[in-house]
Amino acid sequence: MGILGPGGCGKSALIETVGGILQRTSGEAYIEGEKMNNYSNKRLSFALQKNVLWETLTPREHLEIFGQWRGISIHAIEHLIKELDRVFHFEQDWDTRVIKLSSEGQKQIGLALALFGRPKVLLLDEATVGMGEKSLDYFWKVLQTYQEESECSILFTTHAIQEAEIYADKVAIMVNGKLQRIGSLERIVY
Repeated sequence: MGILGPGGCGKSALIETVGGILQRTSGEAYIEGEKMNNYSNKRLSFALQKNVLWETLTPREHLEIFGQWRGISIHAIEHLIKELDRVFHFEQDWDTRVIKLSSEGQKQIGLALALFGRPKVLLLDEATVGMGEKSLDYFWKVLQTYQEESECSILFTTHAIQEAEIYADKVAIMVNGKLQRIGSLERIVY
C-alpha cells in the first residue's frame, strides 16, 4: 500500500508512529493480531528517508549488530550477508566505512537492513528519494520478489504519483495529517 501526498502532509509521521519511533496519541496498531509496542515487535522493519547508518561502521558491522539485535546467530548472519550480496550485487566492499559509500550505496544498505531477519511488515518512508532510474527499478524488483516469497506487507510513502501507480495495489491519499481517501489509485484519482 502506498501513502501518497505532498511534502509536509504527515506521511513520515504516520510511518514513524506505526513503526514506534513517534509515540501514538491514540489508536493501536497490530501485526497478525498482536498489539505492537514500539520496537518490541521484531516482525516489523523499516527503511527511512533519513540516513540512520553509523558513518564509522561498515555495512558488515551494521548487519552484524542488527542481526544480533534480532536474535540471529553469527553463523546465520554470515549466511544472510552472502544471500544479500547475491540479491543486491553490492558493488562496494562489505568492509568499507559507510561514510565512503555513495548515497545510493547507503540506501541499498538501509534496505538490506530493513529486509534482514525477514520481517512480515515493511515500512518505507520515501526510501527511493535520490535514487537513479536503474537503482529505482532494481529496488522495486527486489521488494516485489521479497514480498511474493515471504508474504510481507509493504507500506510506503511517496509524493510521486507514478511510483504509487506502478507499485501500490492500494493507495491512501494524505492531506494535512489526515487520510482523505483509500482504495485503488484508478478509483481514487481517475
